[in-house]
Amino acid sequence: MARQPDNRSRGASQKGKSASTKRSSAQGAVKGKPGNYQKQAPVQQGALLDSRTKHDIAGVVLAVLAVALFITALLPPDGMVTSLLGAGLHNAFGIGAYVLPFFLLVVAITYLLRFDAGLVPARTALGSLIIFLTLLTLLSMLMPNAEVDPNIVFNPLTLVNYGGYCGGAFAWVLLRLFGFTVSLIIIVGLFVVGILIIGFSISAAFERIRDERRAREEAEESEAALFARMNLAHTQNQHPLARRRLSQRIDPRKIEGRESARPTPAHAPLPEEALKTRVLDHEQAKEAQSLTRKLGPRKHKLSDAPETPTAGAHEQKTVLFDAEEVAAKSDKAEQAGKKPKKKRVAVPSAIPQPLDGFTLPDFNLLNVSSAENQHAETDASLKIVAQNLEDTLHDFGVDADVVGWVAGPTVTLFKVDLPSGVRVNRVSNLTDDIALALASPGVRIFAPIPGTNYVGIEVPNQVRQTVYLGDVLKGTKGGPLQIAIGKDVEGECIVSDLAKMPHLLIGGTTGSGKSVSINAMIMSILMRATPAEVRFIMIDPKSVEFTPYNGIPHLYVPVVTEAREAASALAWAVAEMERRLKVFSGLGARNIGQYNAKAQESKKAAEKDPENAEVLEELPYIVIIIDELADLMMNVGKEVEFSISRLAQLARAAGIHLIVATQRPSTNVVTGLIKANITNRIAFNVASGIDSRVVLDTPGAENLIGLGDLLLSKPELAKPQRIQGCFVSEDEIAAVVEHLKEQGEPEYHNDILSTNLITLG
Repeated sequence: MARQPDNRSRGASQKGKSASTKRSSAQGAVKGKPGNYQKQAPVQQGALLDSRTKHDIAGVVLAVLAVALFITALLPPDGMVTSLLGAGLHNAFGIGAYVLPFFLLVVAITYLLRFDAGLVPARTALGSLIIFLTLLTLLSMLMPNAEVDPNIVFNPLTLVNYGGYCGGAFAWVLLRLFGFTVSLIIIVGLFVVGILIIGFSISAAFERIRDERRAREEAEESEAALFARMNLAHTQNQHPLARRRLSQRIDPRKIEGRESARPTPAHAPLPEEALKTRVLDHEQAKEAQSLTRKLGPRKHKLSDAPETPTAGAHEQKTVLFDAEEVAAKSDKAEQAGKKPKKKRVAVPSAIPQPLDGFTLPDFNLLNVSSAENQHAETDASLKIVAQNLEDTLHDFGVDADVVGWVAGPTVTLFKVDLPSGVRVNRVSNLTDDIALALASPGVRIFAPIPGTNYVGIEVPNQVRQTVYLGDVLKGTKGGPLQIAIGKDVEGECIVSDLAKMPHLLIGGTTGSGKSVSINAMIMSILMRATPAEVRFIMIDPKSVEFTPYNGIPHLYVPVVTEAREAASALAWAVAEMERRLKVFSGLGARNIGQYNAKAQESKKAAEKDPENAEVLEELPYIVIIIDELADLMMNVGKEVEFSISRLAQLARAAGIHLIVATQRPSTNVVTGLIKANITNRIAFNVASGIDSRVVLDTPGAENLIGLGDLLLSKPELAKPQRIQGCFVSEDEIAAVVEHLKEQGEPEYHNDILSTNLITLG
């Protein structure tokens, strides 16, 4: 027989459990522990309004009262109650009758909005009352002759214009007991007390000022430590022994522990490396910052070959600045009870140390013109062309004579003498007719020929002469930034100093010889400058022009092909420019030439006094070459335009130079901002006279015949100069690059490609 459950016992047990659950929940609520429920607020049973609603009602009532009192005090009375109330307000508070509503309104707003904040309505009311009474008392004390006779504060004719009876009573007591001066001090003290009661803390204000000053100091320390870390990081990449010493000195746990307690400003996030830099005290940070400002450039070395120490007493020391080392020395000095002695140290610079035995490429690696190539056009053939030109002018009614010519590698300049009274445009309008008569692909007419009163007519040669880079570069003298342009119509070699230009804009269609000319400029520098003298940043969005140069020790970064990385590289160049200018300013140098001269002097001084000498390292020139600006302007135009404009304006003194090229010289690519700051320009053959005006501000480039035929525009030239650009073959480039790779491997700094972009917005 199945056993029936005992319903009574089960019900009793359930009741017991329910009761125990209720007790435990109640206890949990009392103790603040989670139970089935928790009390939110001590609301009495049967209460109609909670405290929040009461405060809201009080705020509304006070706000209404404030508005009513203000209207009553301001407007003429129009009723019995308002008339009595207005008279009472003016008699009791005087001018304060207009101020009282505002204090009531402040208290009302506190009730309505600040109940959950730090300002308690009761404190606000009390503080406002004290402030209001002190103002009334001050007004009564300022009544004429009140200082002499305090009873005058109760004059019914004047008290309504001062503090009223209320202010007069307090003023009478203070003036009788303490006199005017002490009473005024008491009034000021009571006013401050009222402000403190409301919740404004003087100590908090001073603490806020102190915190802001401390935040600025910490920001300066962070900047100094960051620069020191960056300087050291670049140096350690080149010095394995120093890198091992650093790893032995630094305890990552200490660094992370220090940095975890250090607040980082939200507006200036630091790189990951900076978050692992030991925090310096204020004196150390100031020393680090001053050293960074003075000698901030970084130093790069081209290989990991061990350094050869100099024996004897004239050994030159380059002391590596390290935040950990300075802090450790400071700690030891403090423990010994002595102030740490500040030693002047030399911070490594941004120039790579020259390799021992580095040799420049031999000029025999470059091709030169043959003897036959140097005399492509004969006088007999040119005389025939001159006669045909003169006959053509006569056929069109221009009585002009060809008085001479100058044969160049690509074109021949014929000098035409016009009779008096004949306008130049009669000749210039015959450009197409002359080209047709001479069976020439294009004729360029300009007037006058510089230094003469002749009209110049440039006619392409039937046999063109190739201008090799070796022809132009072999006799070049000057600084490391001499770039070979080509030969002019007189056969003179044209070489320009990029350091004086100081930037160059190049425009030309595909196949006009633009890329070949840029390669000739690069080769001009590589043939004459070591990596310690010149560094390159090459930007090639087409990914085909500068690829052969990857791996040479002159490169800061591999050839840049991505638009975003190119914008970052330009942003880094702007930051490097600003940093160099600050370094120059600290040393009193106006440009990189004066700075490097000071660096050489410091090395000579170090040989005489190696212990206390401060060694400056020479800075390299930086040449940034952009092969196709149009692609960058399409993708990151705003950032690129800003960076190029900044560099073009200020980078000359810093030793940073731009060569910007484009095959689409339109106004949305070569913007007015870029064009205004790059005054030296080269135009190859372009599609139209409009494109020629974009590059040169004058027509003429549309008549060029391509294959290196160019016009060079410089501020010192009255008119663009026609030049046949240099030719350098791929085999020559490969031979020079191979030689440079044998001298040393590049030390790339890929952090350049991740620099935060600089924008106008």
